Order: sequence, then structure tokens, then C-alpha cells
Amino acid sequence: MTQPIRITSRYTPRDVGIGIVHIGLGAFHRAHQACYIEAALNRHNGGDWGICAANIRSNRMIVEQLEAQAYRYHVVDFAGRDSARVTEVQSIRRALFAGNDAGALLDQMTCAETRIVTLTVTEKGYYLSPASGQLLTDAPAIAADIATPESPYTAPGIVLEALRRRRDAGFAPFTVLCCDNMPNNGART
Repeated sequence: MTQPIRITSRYTPRDVGIGIVHIGLGAFHRAHQACYIEAALNRHNGGDWGICAANIRSNRMIVEQLEAQAYRYHVVDFAGRDSARVTEVQSIRRALFAGNDAGALLDQMTCAETRIVTLTVTEKGYYLSPASGQLLTDAPAIAADIATPESPYTAPGIVLEALRRRRDAGFAPFTVLCCDNMPNNGART
């Protein structure tokens, strides 16, 4: 194999503002969306489109690992056996684990600078009936969100509560962008 092509960030990470909150900090997000944002930040020498990425229920470890490495990691693209490109990614500027307390995540989503909220939580994370597309209000987690909307537990509950808080604060709503592979994902979200 020839020496891989190395692409490093051309901006100063600490000067990048957070404009995107992403829920579902998995490999798909880190290898795709974060890379596209990285390319945009490089093209514009930074900007206000850094990412705050969060996991709601699982994988606290990835949040801790990203924190430990100052949110910097690398993605390797192979173009056949003899060619590779190693890209430094620093577009994630903050990572959160919501666990049983979504307070910090809600604060970031309510922040006036947050303009987009993206999700990769898998189809089941939306709590929708596969047959009707309706919200599964009898699911225990959704029932809990309905009973105490100010302390949400699910992705739909967190998004709804953040939008309510923004409205109450006089801020414009953020754009909600479902990145999950499900039919009519925008309308269903």
C-alpha cells in the first residue's frame, strides 16, 4: 500500500460555534454527517456549524472517549487495496450522555445558536406504530414523557420539550432533520 493521503483540519476548533445538535452519536454519524460538516468547516475556515452530539440511553463510553481526545478522531477511506485517505475530524465540539437526565442536552438544544437538530436513533427510537405511523402513547417511555413533559426520556419527548422551551424564550424553532432510514422519515418525524 502506498502512503495514505492525510487531510487535517484547517480551522481552529476552539473558535467553532455549535449550530447543530445531533442525537444518536453512533458510527454512522461520526463517519458521515460529522465528516461532511468537517469538510464545510475546512472550506470556510471554521464557522458556527460545529456539532454537539448526544447519546440518550446507550454508549456512554463513546462520549467519554471523545471527551478524552478533545473530540478529535480520524476516519479512513479506502479506495481499493493500494490507496487510503485519513481525515482528521474535529467538527464535534461537545458530546453529552443524557442518561436519566436530559438537562444539559435540553439546554444546548434551547440555546439560540442551535439551528438544526439531527437524529440517528433508529426507527424504534421514534416510538411510532409500524402499521399506522401513530405515536405509541401506551409505550412506558412515551407515557412518562406525556406525564412529565419537562423531564423527557425519549428522542421525541426531548425534541418537543426543547421546541417548547425555545418558543417560551422567544427563539425561533430549530430545523429537525431525521437521518434514519425509514419511509417518509421527515413527515413521520
